[in-house]
Amino acid sequence: MAMQDTNSSAKLSADSSVDEVSLDIDYAIIEHFSSHLYGSPNKAIEELVTNGFDALARSVRVYLPGRFIDNHVVVWDNGESMNTARLKGLWHIANSPKVGERIATKPGVVTRKIIGKFGIGKLASYTVGDAIAHLCKSEDGFRLVEIDYRVVKDKLKVPDGDRTGRPASAFTTPIKSLTELEARQYAEKLFVTKPDSFDKFFDSDTWTLAVISHLKRKDLHPARLRYVLGNSMPIRPDFGIFVEEEPVVARLDRTGNFKRWNFGDDGFKQDLLQKWNESKSKGDVSGDISFDNKVGIDPKNPQANVAFVTLPNLGQVWGDIRLYEDSLYHTGDDAEGRSHGFFIMVRSRLINPMDDKMFLNEPSFGTFYRSQFVLNIDALDADLLADRERLRRDTSKADELTVLQRAVYQLVRTQFNADVQEKAKNASPSSRLPVFSREQFIEPLMALLARKAATSNQMSFDFRTPQVTPQSAGIDEPMAALSQDGKGFTVNTAHPFVKALEQRAGTGGRGAEIMREIHTLAIYEELFKGFLYEINLPDEKVDAIVTWRDSMYRNLAEVSRSDAEQLMVELKESSYQGDKVFEGAIVSVLKAMGFVAERDGASGKKDIALLAPCGEKSYKFTFEAKGKKDDAGLPNDDAEISNANAHRNAVNAEHSVVVTRRFAGFDRPRANEVPTILQECRVQHSDDGRQGVVSIMQVDALNYLLKVMTDYHYPLDLVKEVFTTIETPVEKMARIKQFDEPLHGFDFLELLNRIWEEQKELGVGEVVSCLSIWQKYYRSTLPDYKELFQSKINALYILASPYVILEPTTWNVGLRQSPERVATRIRESFAPVGVIAITGTGT
Repeated sequence: MAMQDTNSSAKLSADSSVDEVSLDIDYAIIEHFSSHLYGSPNKAIEELVTNGFDALARSVRVYLPGRFIDNHVVVWDNGESMNTARLKGLWHIANSPKVGERIATKPGVVTRKIIGKFGIGKLASYTVGDAIAHLCKSEDGFRLVEIDYRVVKDKLKVPDGDRTGRPASAFTTPIKSLTELEARQYAEKLFVTKPDSFDKFFDSDTWTLAVISHLKRKDLHPARLRYVLGNSMPIRPDFGIFVEEEPVVARLDRTGNFKRWNFGDDGFKQDLLQKWNESKSKGDVSGDISFDNKVGIDPKNPQANVAFVTLPNLGQVWGDIRLYEDSLYHTGDDAEGRSHGFFIMVRSRLINPMDDKMFLNEPSFGTFYRSQFVLNIDALDADLLADRERLRRDTSKADELTVLQRAVYQLVRTQFNADVQEKAKNASPSSRLPVFSREQFIEPLMALLARKAATSNQMSFDFRTPQVTPQSAGIDEPMAALSQDGKGFTVNTAHPFVKALEQRAGTGGRGAEIMREIHTLAIYEELFKGFLYEINLPDEKVDAIVTWRDSMYRNLAEVSRSDAEQLMVELKESSYQGDKVFEGAIVSVLKAMGFVAERDGASGKKDIALLAPCGEKSYKFTFEAKGKKDDAGLPNDDAEISNANAHRNAVNAEHSVVVTRRFAGFDRPRANEVPTILQECRVQHSDDGRQGVVSIMQVDALNYLLKVMTDYHYPLDLVKEVFTTIETPVEKMARIKQFDEPLHGFDFLELLNRIWEEQKELGVGEVVSCLSIWQKYYRSTLPDYKELFQSKINALYILASPYVILEPTTWNVGLRQSPERVATRIRESFAPVGVIAITGTGT
């Protein structure tokens, strides 16, 4: 079999077959179930781990290509394994032995509620590779079955014209009996480096070793897999998972201060009961709820007395609700995954790893991103669809879950608002002033009052609790000043810096708290002016310094609107709120990158006009924002590609980009099939005959591009093709990530040496042509001059400025120091910039 060749397994005797596995199902069904249910390789591997849990394993070991093995995936569990009969039953598609109550137990293992029930989990392996083998140690001894899906495909192909949908003949493969030596050799030869746990695991009474080979996926990362398994699988004292020999831990516990509730808290019970009765009076739910507690509910802590609520259809629900002081939200494709929002556990397994809201309508994200709602609801097992990550939405259980989610969220929301208001009530700008400090408050204030005394006779300033009065003094006036009555300070709410931050802070309690901090800062600026007077600087110098600082704050008002991380959050949130809000967020993101962008959402016009001011390489685009209130992908018709082209043409722009949170049609791509929306983009043409003048882009890609531009400050002409290239969302993200790893695996010291040699004849500090260096040294290894080579030159400049000179308009480069010193500077820059590990002689 192919598995033996791939793994260099032991040669088995010709008569080792003791039985056979038979498949007589249409191969298209295998292909359909695997590709449509398991888009993520991590979830596919999770299915094999789940089998170990259901088999009462105490430990599951997972190995990916890398440290221990080369070109396959190994999942090894020490649970109750499969004998000959059970191996035959394993491949009875959609015929699961896990029926009834699906409860399992054995000595030393806490009773488990079995997770699997559909009998199709073994097909998950097809998502990862073209072949799978099971080597089992059971009471029958050692048994081996190898399935090569490529052979299955040929064997089970339905003849043309056959309307029965059945294959011409069944596929069979032998169940082989191995000696202990043969089994050990087979297992050992899977590894290039034998794990320390190998011998102990092999000597276990029973085990199952699953091997996926002929891999089709490259995106297998241990850190990401640990996150998926840590959040989705029931990690508990009698069940542990190891990925690459490192233990998987539950990922929901986060550091930081938080408040905590469960269904035993009196206030929580009263609020939930009130919300339930309100929903019942509206007809959303029926029946009554009750509260109780008992021992043995939590399998991670079976001795704990756990509080729970009982609902008419959902039955017993228990969990843990937390409100953190700091936000749990993060951006980018982080291996740690999310730790905010709802975590719905069914039989100890997370069913919504990617969906943070489930049935909750759009929340207030200030609260939501600080919250964790972990709800254990085993009754939802009956409503799970085949991928065990989606629920039926047309059932009474779904109605009750919706009400429950709203209730627990509102509890946390109320507490969050109360906390913010309490903080705001206990804090004022004057309380933050160092009123007892002679150097920082009293003497600078006296200098200010001395000058005011020349024009005012009302000097009754309260040095201990000065009044702070926000009022509009005009856009050209300073941020703060002494009040006219002499009793305190006024803060100019019309000043651009104060106004910009007030718009971002919002009108809630949290916004009021933030603005008190801003008002305090404004007062500090006025005290700084008094300090300059106090140290006897001439008035004209004081005016010059104060004017310079005020100008800085006015410039910062624009920059403050462009804080990258906040903009990323706002862009994602706005994509749910309608096109106008979404358009404004896109404009802010584009401005933060350095583009000139403005919104024009009038009927029949483009949504956003963009100009990239880069000299002769300047370009003009239009952007179309397509907001969507739910998480479903944007259908092709709603993308309105032809309208985008018309708007582009109306303003004589070079290209148009349609932006939404997620486009439909890309979740389960078919081989060699171009999605309809991309076909439509490619046929759009301009009046001068240029084809493909409309492309698509998702919010996550635009956010990631902002991160890259913030880190590396790429020239605008260098990222032009990110917008103009017509490609799938996955391809678009991959293109952008190339800009985020400009020196990964690249020998940058070699490049520095070549620049140094080229400029020697001209003299130190002179510049040489990037194009000439590329043509001379890198044309074959970095064939794309613009995206590949120029991005590396730009990274050198960002990481080692001012030692590296770069003229972005001409793309001439030079060094002010020796290559070794420049390389040292780059190495020192890695950590703060966030560049990933760099290899080569330049590291």
